[in-house]
Amino acid sequence: MDDNRNEFETEAPPSTGNTRRVEASSVFVLGVVNEIGADHPYYFVKNNVLRLKGYKFPYTESEISRDLDTGNGHSNVNVPLEELSPRVYAAILFYDYKDFDRRLSVQYRSSYLGNVNGSSNNLAFITEETIFDYQASFDITENFDALVSVNNLTDEANRSYYGDRSKTGNIQYFGRNYFVGIDYSF
Repeated sequence: MDDNRNEFETEAPPSTGNTRRVEASSVFVLGVVNEIGADHPYYFVKNNVLRLKGYKFPYTESEISRDLDTGNGHSNVNVPLEELSPRVYAAILFYDYKDFDRRLSVQYRSSYLGNVNGSSNNLAFITEETIFDYQASFDITENFDALVSVNNLTDEANRSYYGDRSKTGNIQYFGRNYFVGIDYSF
């Protein structure tokens, strides 16, 4: 496996604590996977309180495929590798202030070939999806943290189809998932 990774980092004067990083890579595994990402944590001190803000924007593109035996004497069909989306975009925004931390993330995943109903012989295309998640935590004391997390804020459905979108396989709604917790460290 070849892994070519280039990382570029720029840094502002130390007084601002502003750092930007951009990373790009190409990985060869029976095809090509291109990744690019940027993250920009930014921190500053105001009224003797450390504040952190920032964002991350990763992107992945894949061209990996394989020949699928269709059986019944028909010729093989070239299909994408199972469970691997040709394109994935994500964005993560975060803001930390005093004892309160917040994160909002969104991930877009393009249509991909996947296993339906847990069978490797039942392949279908899964439609593209965009998922939003939110997380907040609060430091109650030095040892106790409270956490609230909501996954799939927009209640995005998981849909599959066979060959073309008019041949629906499954439509599954997993709903929003809410999590509340307390973390203790010692």
